[in-house]
Amino acid sequence: MARTGMPWPDDGAIGACTGFAAETRIATMRGEVRAAALRPGDLVISARQGVPPVPIAWVGRRSIDIARHRRPALVAPVRISAGALAEGVPSRDLLLAPGHALRLAGRLVPAVLLVNGRSIVQEPGWRGVAYVQVELPAHGLLLAEGAAVESYIEEDDRRHFGDAGLRWRIDRMLAARGNGRYDAGACLPVLRDGPSLLPLRARLAARADAIAPTTREIA
Repeated sequence: MARTGMPWPDDGAIGACTGFAAETRIATMRGEVRAAALRPGDLVISARQGVPPVPIAWVGRRSIDIARHRRPALVAPVRISAGALAEGVPSRDLLLAPGHALRLAGRLVPAVLLVNGRSIVQEPGWRGVAYVQVELPAHGLLLAEGAAVESYIEEDDRRHFGDAGLRWRIDRMLAARGNGRYDAGACLPVLRDGPSLLPLRARLAARADAIAPTTREIA
């Protein structure tokens, strides 16, 4: 696939670390709740129109020492600035692990593929980060800071979640999305490359120009 002049991710980051930053607000029946405070049984609001609230089946947590990781791009959070995707979407800055996907143009797109260096950036300078996974009875879409973001999908990696923060856990997960299980069970088709991705990135870059006064510039 041809690469444009826009920033492009480390190839391994596309299928690597997933999850919501712990402070991300998720829409639930009791209001917006920090991902770190969610519990099994909480009713979350689906981002799919006409779908009733869905109970959380499982919540997984892990802490990652980015400063000591030999490939920070695999684990460092991606910041999607408020309004970067559409008017008011997300409603606040949204922080996701690089491999975690959002719904855009009817597809699931890993956050790291949206990086444009302006309204959507990866932040490898963090010393550490805590990520939260939220599993529903079936793979679906949550509202995270007002954006449609995927829930957790079982990829034979559940045992890797916890707060030990060992970087080998991430390394062992790198092959998880290459085994076909994710694509087969995902609630929407997954977009990683091809002719549909470049126009999407171009549209988000143009939107970054439109909201430039409220987004940060990256040197």
